[in-house]
Amino acid sequence: MDSTKLLDDEPGVIPYETMELEEDLSCAAQDEIAERAYSYWEERGFQGGSQLEDWLRAEQELKKRYAE
Repeated sequence: MDSTKLLDDEPGVIPYETMELEEDLSCAAQDEIAERAYSYWEERGFQGGSQLEDWLRAEQELKKRYAE
């Protein structure tokens, strides 16, 4: 096994499954998700949280909204 391989749970590593989801999104959708994810961080007073969790939360909310 390659000793330089990063583990999926290491900070800063985005799981492959997440990268696949991002490829399916248009640039406009990615911009909207980014704005919403940023708003979550803003609501927390720019403290704590996880960028990835904010992104995934925003992505799921927008997918749900568009599916309706």
